[in-house]
Amino acid sequence: MTRYPVTEAYLFLTLFLSGAAACAFYRVTSYCGRVFSHRLFTALFDAVFVAGVAALLYFTLQIAANGNVRIYQIAGFILGFCFFNRVYSQIIVKLIKKTASILGRLSKRLSAAPIIKYLFK
Repeated sequence: MTRYPVTEAYLFLTLFLSGAAACAFYRVTSYCGRVFSHRLFTALFDAVFVAGVAALLYFTLQIAANGNVRIYQIAGFILGFCFFNRVYSQIIVKLIKKTASILGRLSKRLSAAPIIKYLFK
């Protein structure tokens, strides 16, 4: 096997994983947008997502491919995003919801503690 196909496979895999990371970032920002349901916050989180994905794609292409963009690299990014969205994103959403419920219960316990009630009378 020559070095060229190995390099191309590495580029495809790198962009596939970058697409998966972008999907995870999308799930986190979309959940934050739902928690803060005001239109301004939703627009802010959408803008953060677009800027983050643009920066991720730009730097991945710059570092891994030396700025040479090919169709299969963009296809790898899109396939990684779609694959992660279909397979793993539900796990991420459940993890975020579980963390939010634990933090909510912890804050209720702390607010019910006698020392907290005394300090914040």
